[in-house]
Amino acid sequence: MMKKLVVLMMLIGVLGACVQAAVPAILVDDFSDTDLSEYTMNYVLVQNTNNTTSYASPSGTLQVSKPADTDAEQTLLLRDDYSLSVGETLRVDALVASVSGLNCDFGIAVATMADLPDSTGTGDRQGYINMYIKAGSSGWGCIGFDTVNHQIANTGYVTNQDLSVITGLFITRTGADAFDVGYSTASGDTVFRSLTVATGTGIGAAVGFYSDLRGEITYGDLDNLRIENPSFVAHDPTPDDAAPIAGVAQGDGTADVILSWQAGLDPNGFMVVNPDIKKHYVFMSTSQSVTLPDPNLYYIGEVAHVDYGTALVDTFPTVTDLAEGSDYLWKVLEGIDDGQGGVYGPNDPNNYDGPVWSFTTANSLPAIDEGGQPVSTMIIEDTSTYDAFTIAVTSASTPLYQWFYSADDQIGGDTEIGTDEPNLPITNASVSDEGYYYCRVANDATVSGGGSEVDIYSDVVTLAVGRIVGEYLFDEDTLADTSGNGNNGQGKSVSGLAEPNALLASDVTLGYETGVNGTGKAVVLGTDEYVDFGTAAYPKAGSLTGGVGAGLDAGTITCWVKPAQTGLVLGTYNEGLTSGFAFSLTPNGDATDTRIQVRGEAADVGTLQGRLTAKPGSDIFDTEWHLIAATWTAGGTIAVYVDGEEVIAGDAGAPALYAAWQRAVLLGASRQFASRDLLGDLYGGSVDDLKIYNYARSANEIANEYYVQTGEMACLDHDFDGSLYDVVSEGTSYCKVDLADFAEFAAKWLTSGLGTGE
Repeated sequence: MMKKLVVLMMLIGVLGACVQAAVPAILVDDFSDTDLSEYTMNYVLVQNTNNTTSYASPSGTLQVSKPADTDAEQTLLLRDDYSLSVGETLRVDALVASVSGLNCDFGIAVATMADLPDSTGTGDRQGYINMYIKAGSSGWGCIGFDTVNHQIANTGYVTNQDLSVITGLFITRTGADAFDVGYSTASGDTVFRSLTVATGTGIGAAVGFYSDLRGEITYGDLDNLRIENPSFVAHDPTPDDAAPIAGVAQGDGTADVILSWQAGLDPNGFMVVNPDIKKHYVFMSTSQSVTLPDPNLYYIGEVAHVDYGTALVDTFPTVTDLAEGSDYLWKVLEGIDDGQGGVYGPNDPNNYDGPVWSFTTANSLPAIDEGGQPVSTMIIEDTSTYDAFTIAVTSASTPLYQWFYSADDQIGGDTEIGTDEPNLPITNASVSDEGYYYCRVANDATVSGGGSEVDIYSDVVTLAVGRIVGEYLFDEDTLADTSGNGNNGQGKSVSGLAEPNALLASDVTLGYETGVNGTGKAVVLGTDEYVDFGTAAYPKAGSLTGGVGAGLDAGTITCWVKPAQTGLVLGTYNEGLTSGFAFSLTPNGDATDTRIQVRGEAADVGTLQGRLTAKPGSDIFDTEWHLIAATWTAGGTIAVYVDGEEVIAGDAGAPALYAAWQRAVLLGASRQFASRDLLGDLYGGSVDDLKIYNYARSANEIANEYYVQTGEMACLDHDFDGSLYDVVSEGTSYCKVDLADFAEFAAKWLTSGLGTGE
């Protein structure tokens, strides 16, 4: 059928232009006749079998009726010769009032088709959304079902509102599967809900009306069902809407901008541009940055539109003397043929209203883009070349970059590094690279570029180098820290004390035995012995030299154990529920878990424990060496490993602060809550190759450490492709499909569950 164009009045929404402007739209129905044959009636919910709801347009508006009956009847009146595309708005005028004591909902809807799968109301509601006026309780609401009986989230209604202010309802398709629904008043549109439907449901292929009647009533009125498209008015502006840099800075504090746009398309489809458009009136605000923000738009001029066949773009003469680096608002009202050989003037309400756009004028000074600041990062030690930091800027002239390394977090008097590039690469990172960094940005207008304005500086950010920060191999019968940090240990004994107390413990020379895999040495702790590594040991609360590098925000602990009893392997706690950590073997019923707890000030990174249950015969007390490990990243994940295999993982919290250690980090004894000087959970057994990192090592790296010492591969994925056929998962057949699994399968070759059933 022929699509008709209707011009409807609405407030422009921006003061200063002092006009009301028209919005062109495709008219679906103005109900100027009584024929509703284009629509299909659907019952989507009934509480009886009467099906008595009806629609009519006897007086140029749509009304809905129901005879005396208190049972609910929800209906849709739909047509599919029109559809709602992405960016378009379905709109209707609403001339309605409250209905005291009667439930009566009436509004608009979009659906998957005109004739829904169940049109009796006895099946499952599906394939539509709506926006309605709730006349019986003076409010409005929406509801929708995108798949069979699956109600869309975020629907609902409000009551006890003033319906007299409502002038219309609308549904805007904001995306392929997204809609805004709401109502209109003299002040403009209000979005009531934003709805997301299941992907690919096709809602929007049909348009129409919705009602829910629960009593005798004839109710209305809805009128002028129409579809608005943003391409029917001025659209696609240049500069782009919200452009961060527009025009050309003149170097004297001003900028010049050329404005252009595409003219409104012909809703009737006969021509490219709507032939009613004869002129374009341009309105612009004052600077929103230099003076107090002024939302008014002021008329600044006009251009004629003369070609309706192919020409889409109209260009306004250069706007000069705008404040550089400032925000402006602008819009285009399209001047309409007045039917007498002329064009309506710029303040005439018959013109077509366009959207309000914005831009920021070019600035002679460089500006760091939103989201363009460098960010703090970590680089793993000895990686070849890595762009540690990047900055993104906008500049009217060629930007100049200078990076700096700083020993503190202050700008000034620091070492120049890098080249004139927005990226700063770090080659073969080492601890000497750890510290603070920032970038100076200049151009022709700033001092470093030959101008007079002040240079621009980025945020100060930190570079941490991921590395091993504590290493105790015990190979020379010593407790030496071979990481280079020098946090050597001292053997301690609480033998003979009535209450184990770190203050009363005596120095002792610990014993050693052959280490893991029969090489080197391992320390042996008696059930009353432990090691004191001092308050400078790692994992470290507080910060590294220079203020960066790692607190307890990220780390890895790995070691080989041959325990005689459960207890704490490595840890310490400050007073109260503050910073601390504990890496331990802890009883769990008849079994033993590997456990990690990491805590900051007033918040935990996490507490997690688990054991290796998937591998048959695994027993941490079998007098063999076992690799235990824990990794964590604040705000990321925390995980526990046994024999190279992840046994449990979870989300990690992100404390804002970690306090420096008040007491020494201990190997083999736990500090008690009642007094941090009192000791408990003393570990008894051997420990070898204790390593601490200031970052979370990967599952592959931990599995490789186990493989290097044992020659056995850890299971990284129990749900590997084909794991269904891993029916024998022990010994050399663990975590893989091989001949042992085939033999188990072959043993049942040709066995059958077939039968005749007789």
